[in-house]
Amino acid sequence: MPEDVGHREKWRLALDALDELAGWGLVPPVVVADAGYGQNADFRAGLAERGHAYVVGIRGDITAQPHDAHPTGPSGRGALAPAGPGSRRRIEHDYRELKHGLGLDHFEGRSWRGWHHHATLVTAAHAFLTEQRLAPKADTADSPSTRSSTPSRTC
Repeated sequence: MPEDVGHREKWRLALDALDELAGWGLVPPVVVADAGYGQNADFRAGLAERGHAYVVGIRGDITAQPHDAHPTGPSGRGALAPAGPGSRRRIEHDYRELKHGLGLDHFEGRSWRGWHHHATLVTAAHAFLTEQRLAPKADTADSPSTRSSTPSRTC
């Protein structure tokens, strides 16, 4: 290893790589990074300074604010307030639906990839069913398949 080469943080290397791409006239439409990069405010600021749109993961205990923000205490409920009443019940209901109704617990494979595929498909099915349940119902005339073939008689 050359003497003049030293340690450089991964997030700085990532920004260097983006700068090199820009020098070639290549700019990604969106930069996507995991929480290892996303939790670093300097990395996010570097992306913003370069004009990159980005989507980064962050840990649950991280709050994302502009790099030059001066945080103040929350007023009222504030950003750190717990979820409203009933949210735990909703989460438990959704988990039961994922597990028992959609088969999240039916996976019997042995690979991470298989589990990931199974969980992804179950989650997609849950999202679809939730969207269908919440979608407004259209007023439509009875279709021939839902109309009775024999007229009902009233006494």
